[in-house]
Amino acid sequence: MPPAEWLQKADEESDAKRPRRSCSHLVRDDSYYIRRSIQSVGGLLWSAADIAMAARLFSSTNTRHPTVVFAEEEEKRRVFTLVYDVLRYKSILNKALSDLHFFKKHPQFQERYQHVWLLFFDLYKRDFSPRDALDAKEETEFQEQGLFEIEIALWNTRVRLAATVARLRIKNGAHSLSMLIPQHLQQKKSTLEEAIITGWVNGFRNSVKDVCKAVENVSISSLPKNEDDLHPMTYKTDHLLPRFIHIMPSSREDIVHLPIVLNHHLILQERTFCIGPAVMAQLLKDFALTGIVAQTHVNSIVTMAYFANLLVNNEKIEKLHVFGAGKKRDACIQYLKHLGVNNTEVHEDNFADLSPDNHVLNNVIGVLATPPNTNSSVIDPVDLALARGGDLELLHQLTVEDLSRIPSREEIEHLLTEQQETLRRAMSKPQIQFIVYETHSRFESENSEMTNVLIEELNTYARDMHLEELKKSQGEKQSEQPEKPEGEQTAEDKETLEKEKSIEHEEPPAPLPNIVVPLSDLFELGTLPNLCPGNEKCLNLQSEGVYLALIKRKEITRLDPKYMIKMAESRGLFGRSEGSKQKQQSGQSSKAKATLAALQNRSDSLNDSKKGNKIKVEMERIAAPTRSSFLKDSRTPVHVPDPCPRHAYHLSQDGKPKVKYNPRVWWKELSIYLLTYLSNPDVELPPLKLTRIKKRKIKLRKIKKRIRTPFPVSVNYLEFHSEESDLPPDSHFTSLSSIMCSFESKNFSAP
Repeated sequence: MPPAEWLQKADEESDAKRPRRSCSHLVRDDSYYIRRSIQSVGGLLWSAADIAMAARLFSSTNTRHPTVVFAEEEEKRRVFTLVYDVLRYKSILNKALSDLHFFKKHPQFQERYQHVWLLFFDLYKRDFSPRDALDAKEETEFQEQGLFEIEIALWNTRVRLAATVARLRIKNGAHSLSMLIPQHLQQKKSTLEEAIITGWVNGFRNSVKDVCKAVENVSISSLPKNEDDLHPMTYKTDHLLPRFIHIMPSSREDIVHLPIVLNHHLILQERTFCIGPAVMAQLLKDFALTGIVAQTHVNSIVTMAYFANLLVNNEKIEKLHVFGAGKKRDACIQYLKHLGVNNTEVHEDNFADLSPDNHVLNNVIGVLATPPNTNSSVIDPVDLALARGGDLELLHQLTVEDLSRIPSREEIEHLLTEQQETLRRAMSKPQIQFIVYETHSRFESENSEMTNVLIEELNTYARDMHLEELKKSQGEKQSEQPEKPEGEQTAEDKETLEKEKSIEHEEPPAPLPNIVVPLSDLFELGTLPNLCPGNEKCLNLQSEGVYLALIKRKEITRLDPKYMIKMAESRGLFGRSEGSKQKQQSGQSSKAKATLAALQNRSDSLNDSKKGNKIKVEMERIAAPTRSSFLKDSRTPVHVPDPCPRHAYHLSQDGKPKVKYNPRVWWKELSIYLLTYLSNPDVELPPLKLTRIKKRKIKLRKIKKRIRTPFPVSVNYLEFHSEESDLPPDSHFTSLSSIMCSFESKNFSAP
């Protein structure tokens, strides 16, 4: 039935129940529409289409991740704001309906009680006047959700409903129904504060300067420096959070439809969930740590992107690892891709369930722990629900009437267990130097009690581990002492053994000495950094609805060059300072002796095997002092032993070398050797022998080149011709030799 027909029929049936103000269908101007329309917690106005979308949202079976699709982000915010307002007032709405026995008269609506709350709340905010005419699309949506039947039933009892609401208000002395809802559900912001839009600049897309220029282009000017409170058509940057902006436009639509918002240059978000990442980023700069940063849970996709923006300018931070995404991992990666974030890896695994063999945390030096909590101190639940992708179940949890009371441990046992396991996992990794623990709860069991108990537990565990190592070392020393066989034991030995056994049975063992635990293995609560120097009280965490705790090691370990130099100086590797105390020297020497004794005992314990003998020889060779180490040792009195044979051979009695060496000669010989080898790599060269004695340079006299003429030599050609003869072959060789001999005798005989 169209709305005009059922409204006319309802007016005819209940003509006697008309309110004093006329409800005739008159054309209303915009001022009347604004006066009777609801203004939600976020200062938004909704329409009939938003009511139909809210009804669709209430009908969703998956309250954690509803499947309702919205046209734009602003429509989604309006609908979730309407749903949150209905859930805030549900106790009063349900009380008025119960007084009129509405569900007994209309039992078909008992399972659709949330739709009844929705339309009753809208009727109350319309001052129980008729709804404006719906267009064709809105009528179709109302019919699909079955809202016309509920609205007819409520309209027929509108007078009694109005009287019941007024009676409840007067009975409790409240000027408005907002004073009847629980304290934790009342609005915590003023009307002017509700008109302020907050957000942060996406550094992967644009700069703060360019975004401010785009805001100024729509006639919104910057707030003067001598003023703190915003007024309409002004903006300012946040004094705590980097890249954060506050804007007060004339209407919200002036900002949400700007290109900088649509293109993800300016991300709209409430500032409460950005304080933890800002503190974490500042601590990374103060501690000057190098490595990877981890976030334990995805409490908000938008907050995760803001954290990545703060880390992109820190050159020492390699990457951000975010855990606990679960089924939302693909949605998180897609959102980060839209924003241009390229320094973040999202993991679906739970941080507390990571195995010790997992190498993901190998280079992690800091952790932002954001485990699930009650969120009992959240200032803007709608913004948190939207940041989680539209978490309707969160709004149901935060609108419980008795949320203000302190819950029992059994009620929040699953949350406390998740928080404990998350912190234990983060504190058990030796490379993690500090953890920032963030909750949005007002219960001490989730805040200070949780951190204090875990710090005490981990420090006790560290002492127990060092005590166990000490017992093992003492047990090894006792086992290393050789026991005499029974035949070789004397009477005195037997008496001492009997006395020791009797003492063990009579008296408890003597207490072990005080365990000295390294400071790098102990944790403590640190002081949060000052985000606004010059103003110590610029951050009030309680008013922001957030709890932050810094859990850090008592001694931060940095593997940068400065820290390594400092450690070397503390161990005396660079010499002894003039102002050093003798007590420190004795402590260092005793520590060095203890270390050498431990190495010696460890090597002696392996003497029985061949491998042990080899290790012993190697340890003795490595640990043996040298002349250079004695001269440079600042922890013990300088005692120079006798020079080694090689050193004595090369030194004379006056301490000077016998032979003057010339390094230039060695470098020259080496260069010639190398060049020869490089030119002929296949040729095997003899071993290089450097010249020990400097060779004198021999000056060679230059000889003038003379032009020599060759001596004239006469050349004679001899030709032999022999006629064929009948001599045998053997006689031919004899005749030839006789001819040669006669030739020589004729030409070279003496005169």
